[in-house]
Amino acid sequence: MIYGVQFQPLIRIETDATQGIQNLPIIYHGPIHIYKYYKTDIYVDNNKLDAIKSEKPTTTIKFFMNDQTFLETAYKMMLGRNLNLNEAFNHQQQLRQGLSRHDFVEILANSPEFTKGRFVDIAKTYDDQTFLEMAYQIVFGRNIDTSGLYSWRHLLQQGLNRHDLIKMLLNSPEFVGRTNEIGDVLHNARLQLVRTILPLAEVILDLGGASSVDPRGALLSFGYPYHPKKLYIVDLPPHERMFPASEVPLHHNYEGCEVEYVYGSMADLSGFQEESFDLIWSGESIEHVNVEDCQKVLKQVHRLLKKEGKFALDTPNRRVTKLQHPNAYIHPEHKIEYYYEDFLNLLKQNDFEIVAAKGIIELSQSLNRSEFLVEEFLQNSGLNDNPANSYLFYVCCVKSM
Repeated sequence: MIYGVQFQPLIRIETDATQGIQNLPIIYHGPIHIYKYYKTDIYVDNNKLDAIKSEKPTTTIKFFMNDQTFLETAYKMMLGRNLNLNEAFNHQQQLRQGLSRHDFVEILANSPEFTKGRFVDIAKTYDDQTFLEMAYQIVFGRNIDTSGLYSWRHLLQQGLNRHDLIKMLLNSPEFVGRTNEIGDVLHNARLQLVRTILPLAEVILDLGGASSVDPRGALLSFGYPYHPKKLYIVDLPPHERMFPASEVPLHHNYEGCEVEYVYGSMADLSGFQEESFDLIWSGESIEHVNVEDCQKVLKQVHRLLKKEGKFALDTPNRRVTKLQHPNAYIHPEHKIEYYYEDFLNLLKQNDFEIVAAKGIIELSQSLNRSEFLVEEFLQNSGLNDNPANSYLFYVCCVKSM
């Protein structure tokens, strides 16, 4: 018997006025709540199983698991055993430090213990429906759709084992593409920022701007549209970064731009002369130093900028990121994530005047609901004029007169 699975993207739309829900194959833009999920179509020997005739939409009740329950359930569902105390402690630390549940499931899925699949299934105490509901929560982080529940139960009754079912979920486009979608949306929004918003400059200092794959550095590889004469990149040596990178030439010429790497901490810019730069750019790097070092950076930036020079940066907005990771920052290397208003005050305290501000991926609906809505993130995939409610905020400032 040959099993085939297709996950069909659907949109569940719920209006505030009617609380009515309908399924549509396209995204509808309007004053409504929008949730993307996947309807599961199952094929047996190339024949599609009939879904329940009067299919009802999935429930809107969110099934919440704390970290401990999530870990215990993941081990039972995927490895067929309980996790020990050391594993529980280590994994909880990883989650607190920013490891997403999606990435944790991916780690388990790639472990020899899972891939071999030779274990006694302690999850067999669950009936099929409970098993499927919990499997969807562990793998997808959502409630199971009615079509999926019906179809998977049918296959389990026909002899599909639970381990192979979990494998099929892990190979689905919903699991494989989820994290990539978020990362791609954020990356593309930052590309738009660099290509359309950053000011023109001839001499630039890029703080934390090394690239692991491009000797030009992140700024030029992101498509900065102007042609600076000189670009200095301050970053840690390749072997000291979280993800070690290849050595690149300390001096590089790209289309007439002299690129020079200066290895060291961005908190120590003492090697540069006063009023040397037209633009100092910190692209998602200020959050990698603590508040004390941030103060050092700001004082030195003020010293290094020319009279008409500009300091520009983008950084995560803690007001929003705490919805995604309430107990940790979004990256294990982050020392702090600032609230937008707090960072503006910090700039003003260091004699900077704000001349421009933008938001990167607005999440006002998530803030109103006190819940990180992935679909809002995916849809609001660009720049906006509401930095206080955005996932990242961008500011550009000059020295106060």
